[in-house]
Amino acid sequence: MRRPLIERDLRAMCLPQRFWRASLSLIPSGGEESPQVNIKKYIKQIEELASEGIGLLVWGNVRGGKSSAAAVVAKEARRRGVSVYFIEAENLVSAVHDRELFDSDVSVKERAKAVSLLVLDDYGKEFRDQKGFAEKILESIVRYRVSNLKPTIITTNLTPEQLSNGGRASMMALMSETMIPVKMSGGSFLQEKVAELQEKLKE
Repeated sequence: MRRPLIERDLRAMCLPQRFWRASLSLIPSGGEESPQVNIKKYIKQIEELASEGIGLLVWGNVRGGKSSAAAVVAKEARRRGVSVYFIEAENLVSAVHDRELFDSDVSVKERAKAVSLLVLDDYGKEFRDQKGFAEKILESIVRYRVSNLKPTIITTNLTPEQLSNGGRASMMALMSETMIPVKMSGGSFLQEKVAELQEKLKE
């Protein structure tokens, strides 16, 4: 059963305020396999796909609308009563390293592992040391979620080819098994945002 979202929901998701108003209209459209069409298809089947642990790999150029697309799906999941946690990959690594708490009883790492839907935003921007510490943290969390049929949405500027190389091959294997790839094209998204900002000058 769907229900309206309230501010408490958005805050519980840790959704950044700039994405509170994210909607399908801001996702690039046009063609049978456009990002908007693919996101709509996922939302239509979200309960079935989530029960199988199937998430999304949303990739494309900078400012292509990837995080907004992930936010749209996350909000729809929350409308259906699903627990959601939205966090940047870099912040998750730092929080695990510093043993930060999500609340008084649960660590950020535990929350990322246990939440029904995890959105891991901007994967690939996190600091990478020679020992691969950051990669091991993220992979261990995603691997746990895959093993327990918990869907994850990952957004990234990296292409699937780049993800398959440079020490991320095992992570890419996990993504390939459980995440539907959605390629974003930034043109129409950027045009929409520019038009929105220009409209503010006319008010």
